[in-house]
Amino acid sequence: MGLEREDQIIRRRVAQKMMFFADSLTASDPSDEQLQSWLDDNPERYRLPAIYTLQQVYFDAQRPATYCNRK
Repeated sequence: MGLEREDQIIRRRVAQKMMFFADSLTASDPSDEQLQSWLDDNPERYRLPAIYTLQQVYFDAQRPATYCNRK
């Protein structure tokens, strides 16, 4: 409507009202239940890639295996 253009008091009230709206729109901290629900709905966003561990086992045909269970 342009009322704030010529009236300083209206301009201050409009600015005050805008600050009030901005303060009411700030997000609050989510609860534990909300966080768990988000995690349950979006597991792929938090999944870590698989980690592989390799172990090399050397077999020597010249040496008998002494650690085998022989009966």
